[in-house]
Amino acid sequence: MMQKIALFLLMFFAMGSFAQPNLQDQINAVHLANKQQRESERLAAEAAEKARLAEQERQRVAEARRIEAKLLEKRKADAYEEELRKIYLEEQRLNLKQRQLNAESDSEYEKSLRMIAIEKEKAKLAEIKAKAERANDYIDQDLKAKAAETDLVQSVADSNRNISEGAKVMMSGE
Repeated sequence: MMQKIALFLLMFFAMGSFAQPNLQDQINAVHLANKQQRESERLAAEAAEKARLAEQERQRVAEARRIEAKLLEKRKADAYEEELRKIYLEEQRLNLKQRQLNAESDSEYEKSLRMIAIEKEKAKLAEIKAKAERANDYIDQDLKAKAAETDLVQSVADSNRNISEGAKVMMSGE
């Protein structure tokens, strides 16, 4: 019986010495888990900050492109108005010349030659006017392409923001 009590006490003390490392292991595991959670939260915060900065940069670029497009459109409108003004002045000059020719009492043949020359100048003027209008079509196409490019940048930034927010929600939910 004494041997049983001694064996029991020996086992009791031996188990007590094994229990302490298990407790230390558990404390270390909790500490490690806390450390890992803080690190994942820090990484999520960094990712959110990067996404925020990327969004700001995207917005800055988009605003710069909008301003550039407005300036280009204004320059185009100014150039178009200047071209129309020149065309108007040239038409006025030709009309005056035609009235002067009609007022003169030259022979019919000379009048016909002058009228033909004026008509040729008017045809050249109409050709220049048509070219100016086509140039505006090309500028409009360029503006539409820039607008499409801006929309693409906006879409990419929106998707990056959504991914970042989703990652943040997942990290905070765990």
